[in-house]
Amino acid sequence: MSKNSLMSNFLGREPGTDMFRSLQDEIDRVFNRFQDFTPGSTRQALLSGNGMMTLQPKIDISETESEIQVEAELPGVELADVEVSVVNEMLVIEGRKSTESEKKEKNYHLVERSQGQFMRRIPLGFDVDTDKVEAKFNNGVLSVTIQKPEEQVKKTRKIEVKKESASA
Repeated sequence: MSKNSLMSNFLGREPGTDMFRSLQDEIDRVFNRFQDFTPGSTRQALLSGNGMMTLQPKIDISETESEIQVEAELPGVELADVEVSVVNEMLVIEGRKSTESEKKEKNYHLVERSQGQFMRRIPLGFDVDTDKVEAKFNNGVLSVTIQKPEEQVKKTRKIEVKKESASA
């Protein structure tokens, strides 16, 4: 699978994708970035009614001829609170980040630690053999390796780019 094809799938810009879903994903991405830069007092106003925030872990996606590697930063998240699944050509990473808090009423002046639920959906563009997916969690980083199906590997071929000769 070419890098452009993977990124097109990831960004949802392939023909036939739901443009409104893509737009909603982009709006969510912008809103989550905005939350990262707001002062704690403003951030508290962005909390949902139950005091929990929807988080969006930062991810890296890389690809070789035979596999796709996804790494997600999940600082402060426990292994028991992370779930990885594959649903219809899509990798789904979800979970919950909790912080210990006292039940006493306090007047907070600044709240910068986040807690809440998170979910990332990563379109892969091919059917996944779930027996060939491996997930590891170490020091707050989740690494997921997805083996490409044989037919995807066979489709991958590098094309030599030649320098155009100058004509007179």
